[in-house]
Amino acid sequence: MRYHQRLEKELEQMMQKTGFDRLFDNFEEFCLAQQTAHGMANKRLLEATRSNPNVIGYCVHALTAGDWIMGAGLLDLWRNPKTDVYEMTKEANQEQIVTLRVMPRNSYSGVNPKVEVIGVNENMEMKAQIHFQVFDASENLLMKRST
Repeated sequence: MRYHQRLEKELEQMMQKTGFDRLFDNFEEFCLAQQTAHGMANKRLLEATRSNPNVIGYCVHALTAGDWIMGAGLLDLWRNPKTDVYEMTKEANQEQIVTLRVMPRNSYSGVNPKVEVIGVNENMEMKAQIHFQVFDASENLLMKRST
């Protein structure tokens, strides 16, 4: 426990040395921002894995933080869920998910991106329909598809 208290103090000092204290009001805010980034990465990786028909299984590891991978877990040292890391990982592990793949990822005026809609359904008794609509900035309907 003393190690983690010392680590927090040292990280606060590093925030001042690197200028991160101008971006975040305190160390907790910095940690929560990191957890959001971690959650978004977990969700994206799980969606990609689950939507790949060549993958037959996967394992989420590093459930708790505080081991040799500091901060990598879904739970904190006291086994409490870590905000967005936990919630976004849970979202990506639902029985049914829909992912969108847009190529190219960044599109501009005059570029017609390819949009691929991929559904994952691990409970075949549960039926689903996908309704997909794209609007421009003025809320004009550009495209509408249903499956």
